[in-house]
Amino acid sequence: MMKIFLFIILLSAYSFCQTDSLYDEAIRCGGEYDTLAYPVGGLDSIYSRLVYPSMAIQNKIEGNVYVLAKIDSQGIVNDARIIKGIGYGCDEEAIHLIKTAVFMPALKKGKPSKVEMLIQIKFKIKEF
Repeated sequence: MMKIFLFIILLSAYSFCQTDSLYDEAIRCGGEYDTLAYPVGGLDSIYSRLVYPSMAIQNKIEGNVYVLAKIDSQGIVNDARIIKGIGYGCDEEAIHLIKTAVFMPALKKGKPSKVEMLIQIKFKIKEF
């Protein structure tokens, strides 16, 4: 029942969000903005800092963590919370990555604007 509820929430969130192909559907944003907020250095700057949790590696946990982030008009993340997680330390790592990222603010009518964004962080164990 909980999985169905989460699916409905994510589906409804997706239905009002705009997706920019540059973000490979990793960042979704609601509202009418001239440009979306985006991490300085792109998503690569976030993924380059990702430390895969050892508990997740040991248990072969992979998947997507969805973080709802509130970004102010200066590009600073004021709040971030998990919308859908996968556990084993991945949720905490996703929050850490988003809270420590610096964003270029969204623009609304040409002015920097605060925004709430749904950000997807993908966890995939790399084979060596």
